[in-house]
Amino acid sequence: MKCSRSTKAESEMFWIIILALVAIVVGILIIVFTKGGGVNTQLDNLGDYDQDGVSNMFDKCPCSAVGDAVEEGLQGCTLGTTPESAQADQAQFKDNACASN
Repeated sequence: MKCSRSTKAESEMFWIIILALVAIVVGILIIVFTKGGGVNTQLDNLGDYDQDGVSNMFDKCPCSAVGDAVEEGLQGCTLGTTPESAQADQAQFKDNACASN
């Protein structure tokens, strides 16, 4: 019987360690997703606000829809967009001010 008690205690300890590791991983994920504006910000990056076929995460002009002509090197920006105006567009998106364009 001593063997079975020892095995039972080891089994309980194993599950406690597994539960603690899961709690730590969940805590880290919560911190990562809420850092810098919350979960909605992270989800916004996965979407396509201007519906130009470029994910907000990679879109250099997330507020401005692009037509047929795309500025080379500025994915999601219309032809003639400068890097400065692309940065301003990204800042508007981060401030949730795209509608004010």
